[in-house]
Amino acid sequence: MSLPTLSPSQHAIIAEEVRKQHIPGLSVAMVSDGKVISAEAFGWRNVERQLPMTVNTITPIASLTKSMTAVAIMRLTEEGKLSLDEPVSAYLPDFRLADAEATRRVTLRMLLAHTSGLGATGHQDRVFKEDSPPYPDRAALVARLVETSPQTPPGTFFSYSNEGYAVLGLLVDRLSGMSAEAYLQTHLFDPLEMRDTCMRFTDWRAADDRAWGYTHSEDGFTPSVMPKDYTAYAAGGGVCSSAIDMARYLIATMDYDNSPLLAGGSLDQMHSVSAAFGDTGWGYGFGWSLGWSAGRKVIEHSGGHPGHTTYLLALPWQKLGMVILSNGAVEDIGWLAERLMSDLLGAPLYRTESTQPLPFRTRYPQPDSETLATYTGMYTDKDGGMGSIVVSVVDGELTLTRRRPDFPDQWFTTLALGQDRFLTRRWASYVTFLRNDRQEVTGMLGNGVYFAKS
Repeated sequence: MSLPTLSPSQHAIIAEEVRKQHIPGLSVAMVSDGKVISAEAFGWRNVERQLPMTVNTITPIASLTKSMTAVAIMRLTEEGKLSLDEPVSAYLPDFRLADAEATRRVTLRMLLAHTSGLGATGHQDRVFKEDSPPYPDRAALVARLVETSPQTPPGTFFSYSNEGYAVLGLLVDRLSGMSAEAYLQTHLFDPLEMRDTCMRFTDWRAADDRAWGYTHSEDGFTPSVMPKDYTAYAAGGGVCSSAIDMARYLIATMDYDNSPLLAGGSLDQMHSVSAAFGDTGWGYGFGWSLGWSAGRKVIEHSGGHPGHTTYLLALPWQKLGMVILSNGAVEDIGWLAERLMSDLLGAPLYRTESTQPLPFRTRYPQPDSETLATYTGMYTDKDGGMGSIVVSVVDGELTLTRRRPDFPDQWFTTLALGQDRFLTRRWASYVTFLRNDRQEVTGMLGNGVYFAKS
């Protein structure tokens, strides 16, 4: 059955962003009031062979997987098999960190909301760098977390953690009586008739209609390299799906009255702030980022693998949403989603230009210039993969300039949300500065990564 294509104005938006952001191919689906209202694909799923992208092209969705794993955890909660506020070690006795006290304090809720203190532990880097899988399964990865000292005490700071979702995947394995892959197939993919969805990279690579990933440079598009096996991290980023299938998932996610996934209260809990970004009303739920637009709740999430960038954006109370799957390393896919949603609404979702600040507000007093100066300097990712961040004060505001070899420099102004906590105005990224016993600023947490101050 054919579906309505996107409008001429949406075509124009996509054409502009494809050109600006060098996107080889993408597929888009939009939903409203329980139906797919439009779907269309653009460009190439394989550049070399000129194979067109389709709305059924299977693409690695990366971290869009996290809300699906959260659904599995919430189903097990509804079944009485676990409690979100119990320690993880009560269900996984082999879950251990280097800090015994931290091990006892980490709860399932903290893992879901990225407040466990784990952040990016460094283990995932090996999956992308080594030819053979360094961790054959989730249990092997979780066993290695005993090497990890938490970045911060559990429950104190937001710090994005793929390893935390790997632990949740292992919990699904142990408590459901089947693998997380089988559990999602049985309780999510099959009921929603997501026939072009899988949770193993081998299945994605074997599909006839699948996307190849690319990066772009002055020399054109270069095929990206994905891990042969992603089982250990599959619960945080291993699902591969199509725009049409993800539209079906998005519809079920917003159906508080009759969803086959969860009870309405469980869905609402996933879509409510568990890790608050100060007093702004913005934050992170369970597998979803939360924001507000003209009194409307907005849920969204991005995903990224080498050569693949994805996005979900929805207004759950209005039952309006969209999915964008691309096979390029796209820096501002969230801006594309925002522009398309603004077109659907007939008014700006947040703003009219990507350089404008997001519309969050705070009652926290903003620091004076002397206080801001204590944060300035160069901060470097200890593992090198995320580059460095230069912190400076510009026109009385703390400004972050990110420098990475694979992307142009980007700068972000910030809003202070209490001592040592800031929110970037452009993309609502939460930043926390850390101090030593002498109260000297020694590092910064951003998107789960620890950057040491030089």
